[in-house]
Amino acid sequence: MIFTPHSQKQELALFSEKRIVLCSTGIQWGKTTVGASFLKMRIHEHPGESCNYIVTAPNYKILQQATLPEFLKVMEGCGTYKKVDATFELYSGACVYFRTATDPDSIIGITNVYGIWGDEAGKYPYYFWINLQGRANFKQCPIILTTSLYSFNWVCKELIREHERGLRDDIHLCQAESRENPHFPEEEYQRAKKKLSPARFAMMYGGRPAKREGLVYDCFDDNINIVEPFSLPEGTRVYAGIDWGYTQPFSCAIFARLPSDHFVLVAEVYQTRMTLSDIIDVLKQRKQIWNIQKFYAGPDQPGYIQELNKAGLFCEAANNDVKKGIDVVYSLIKESRLKVFKDQAKNILDEFENYHWPELKDLKPDQDDSDPNPVKQDDHGMDSVRYCLISVAHKRLERFSPTSVNENDFGKKPKNETIEQKLKRLKSRKDRRTETWS
Repeated sequence: MIFTPHSQKQELALFSEKRIVLCSTGIQWGKTTVGASFLKMRIHEHPGESCNYIVTAPNYKILQQATLPEFLKVMEGCGTYKKVDATFELYSGACVYFRTATDPDSIIGITNVYGIWGDEAGKYPYYFWINLQGRANFKQCPIILTTSLYSFNWVCKELIREHERGLRDDIHLCQAESRENPHFPEEEYQRAKKKLSPARFAMMYGGRPAKREGLVYDCFDDNINIVEPFSLPEGTRVYAGIDWGYTQPFSCAIFARLPSDHFVLVAEVYQTRMTLSDIIDVLKQRKQIWNIQKFYAGPDQPGYIQELNKAGLFCEAANNDVKKGIDVVYSLIKESRLKVFKDQAKNILDEFENYHWPELKDLKPDQDDSDPNPVKQDDHGMDSVRYCLISVAHKRLERFSPTSVNENDFGKKPKNETIEQKLKRLKSRKDRRTETWS
């Protein structure tokens, strides 16, 4: 197959020598063909029998319907596809592995990787992106990502935004609208523009970042809710929520509850294929670091909860009322009582940008569209957050009076208070609220 680029943007992406090539484009621009052709060129550069390559898609459906057919078309006559092993064995001896983000660790163990193509990468969880980079590191091989945009997730934050700010010189960014493909019907472009919301149209047909519609926590704002790490004040208590997992990630969200009754997500554990023994070891380490008072875990594994308690990790089953838990978390965000330490919980933050309510077309025939639950996909961090906050936020905050600080400094009204004392007390309370997030 001979591929002739239809535009300069396609040609520049195809021949880029940057470590990361990101084609963030509208649908039907031709990004999938670019991805397959880019990898073919890399294979011809390193065809040896010890050379491996990786092709990924977000799920099996996309892999089978779009990614794999395009790759086989481009690679016709170069090798044989082994369906059972999901590999393409080249006549030169090199091998291409096909994997999906459904199992985030599916690429672990593939060595000597000389090139990676991630198709529809905008649907990948952040954890899978970290694993992809890990496979590329040893040979410092290029990664080409071809995708439309679906949310303001890691693709937008860590690649597009950082590149636009001049902070990433290892990225070649190709952004293009669907109609920049000369074969794309202009009338279809204009019809979609009238029919879709501006945000959805920008992502689907423009390849431009925008907030996903239908987010569960649509009030979460990076500029407001993410803060630089600070020293926790005396009187802080730390709790953690647990969502069990093995093939899917095990997630632990660690929250500091400040004396002001504000909550800070200070750290996370987010990892797949952890045995119960692994979990206990990791949680013991986190307990020692953060002095965690109690763990609140998903009630689906009562045996695990019992084992954690035997190991000295005070743990109880959390309330699994999804709607009530969402209401608690939403209220804390809306009231600016929930913050996240910057760069300390990237997996959970990425889930905030994808955790969404289902569209009508996504509902099954037996589901009630009047009061649905959020889509159950890449939500392990969201569950761990909900388990912790629904268990702790509604409870009365214990009072801690540091011996080194006068009780009046915390705003308690003394008996027979004078005007001067009242003004001092109110100012003290205001200053304390301000310093809480400094």
